[in-house]
Amino acid sequence: MAASSKSNVIERRRKVAAATKSNPPKRRKTAAPATATAKAKNPEKRRITKSTATCSCLPDDLWELIFKSLNSDNLNFKSLSAVSKQFLSITNRMRISLTVTDETIPYLPRLLHRFPNLTSVDLTRLSQARDLGAILTQISTFSFDLRALSCNSFAANGLLALSKTMKNLTSFSFTPLTPFTRRMSIIKKNDLLFIVDCFPLLEKLILTYSNDYPIEEFSKIDFFDQAVFLE
Repeated sequence: MAASSKSNVIERRRKVAAATKSNPPKRRKTAAPATATAKAKNPEKRRITKSTATCSCLPDDLWELIFKSLNSDNLNFKSLSAVSKQFLSITNRMRISLTVTDETIPYLPRLLHRFPNLTSVDLTRLSQARDLGAILTQISTFSFDLRALSCNSFAANGLLALSKTMKNLTSFSFTPLTPFTRRMSIIKKNDLLFIVDCFPLLEKLILTYSNDYPIEEFSKIDFFDQAVFLE
């Protein structure tokens, strides 16, 4: 009896093995990747991506011409600079003027690094508490080809430091913020001579008019091609 039952078990195993070979189990189909399905369902999105890649291959100088044609009067590219890193780099190089205020003083070194082609700096909005000489000295450490400078007070040490690195200055403006600071920040004749010595290529001088120093006094100085006096 034991031998018979053992042979029956062996026979059953053989039948199961034979059935498995003749009818192998079906494999489950794996789902297609979601990205591939999305691409197949959204051909428009694929075309947009391809177009963007093509635009990014345009040279920077061509983009610069396009930006100038779009915004030739006001070079404020804040919206363009937010599009991509390439546009940010291009608009940073195109920026040529910077107005410094009390709020931007903490970020001044970063701003000066960001805009390497500045030709005009306006410091007239700084409060009288600011050390203008230190700010001008800080600006002098950068390699700008500065052509125009506007200040609201006179800082001989800062101007002297600036003159050593930026010798092509052609326009200097002296405009105090308020009537009180105008009286406190009167620019003297010797100050004008000092400015001339610092910047021999100066062509335009813009001064705030003062009753204590009438225009006739300044007219004796003939170092400038053009002088503008503001009241």
